[in-house]
Amino acid sequence: MDNESINEIFFIVDKIREDGLNLKKSRGTSHPIETPRIELTGTSFENDDEMFRQKLNAIKLIFEACINIKTKTELNKMHKEKIVVICEKCKEIIPESQYPPGTFCQKCGSLLKRTKMKKIDESYHLRSD
Repeated sequence: MDNESINEIFFIVDKIREDGLNLKKSRGTSHPIETPRIELTGTSFENDDEMFRQKLNAIKLIFEACINIKTKTELNKMHKEKIVVICEKCKEIIPESQYPPGTFCQKCGSLLKRTKMKKIDESYHLRSD
């Protein structure tokens, strides 16, 4: 598979999803009438434990890649939060990109703590959780 065929598959998936949502809206149902499904792999074989193990090993990389794919919600959340480092004593906020080597503040020597900041409008605020 190349990028062009993958893009074509996802274009079709988006079209099916859109059609399903339109049918949901027009019929007044609580769920989409049609939803897309992509089958990444498939096989058939005799009932054999060793063959089953071999088939599982063959699809392991595909499975691992799929479980690490971020959803749109996860991607949006990542863009709304950023990691910073805060000095426990002087409360200085240091962006992760400027994180100093070691785990102690270069100004006062106190322990540094990594935390998330949430984007609200165009500014970031410390999360309370």
